[in-house]
Amino acid sequence: MRVENLDLLRGQVRVWGSLEEVSGSLRYVGWTKTEASRRTVTIPPFLVQMLARHLEGPQREFVFVGPNGGFLRRSNFGKRHLKPAALRAGLAPLRFHDLRHTCAAMLIDQDCNPLEIQKRLGHKEIATTLGIYGHLYESSDTKINDALERAFDTGRSSGSLFVPSEVVSELPA
Repeated sequence: MRVENLDLLRGQVRVWGSLEEVSGSLRYVGWTKTEASRRTVTIPPFLVQMLARHLEGPQREFVFVGPNGGFLRRSNFGKRHLKPAALRAGLAPLRFHDLRHTCAAMLIDQDCNPLEIQKRLGHKEIATTLGIYGHLYESSDTKINDALERAFDTGRSSGSLFVPSEVVSELPA
């Protein structure tokens, strides 16, 4: 991620380019592979603060760099940092891409809108998001029935039910 694509004042990250490894050489590619994957993502205040602290000091082109200031290789990061941290936390085995899945699962668990999750992940189609993560959504009829019950109660108490009055009069209060 280029520093220029990080807007800490607005709490946003612009995802436009990507890093590509070809025959062992890394190069920054100007555009991500699909138009849907080019997006602006808002980030929470705790992350804004962490990134601000991380970027203190000399200016650089990329947010995350290797020990010598060059590109940070995902495989090296995984071996040197992610894998040992996962082992200490009792989460091994953990792949770098699992962090993306964890984020999606956390958003689903917090009842975030699937369309917003789709945009955040950069999926072109909602079917992709639901195909990969759909099993994580609560499959309980209870939740649906509770929502319908609340809607019905609200409509009944406000007098805005679209149900014939003779039917409503027969319902228990």
